[in-house]
Amino acid sequence: MQAVRPQVVIRDGHCRLYGMPFGECRGHSEWSHYNATHRRSKTRGMDPGQRHDRRHSMMLCTRHSQDYDQNRLDIRELTDEGCDGPLRVERDGVVLIEDR
Repeated sequence: MQAVRPQVVIRDGHCRLYGMPFGECRGHSEWSHYNATHRRSKTRGMDPGQRHDRRHSMMLCTRHSQDYDQNRLDIRELTDEGCDGPLRVERDGVVLIEDR
């Protein structure tokens, strides 16, 4: 965790969705686990090397983290690189594909 989180911060900054048309960022920067199989509740008790992986986590502001957790944002990986690669983000019919 201590090695991976700083790498994710360098990759994503305060919020991975900063500047995208999904509402302004609000709140603190939060480390968010990506997809259903790597959500924090699903990874408790896992080996830390498997649980904390850049490909399965991203930095989101409090607003976007809550939107993601409450399924108001749909975020999908587009490559085997997971969050290290481009993502497809959708909210209310607005779709954005990152160019990473």
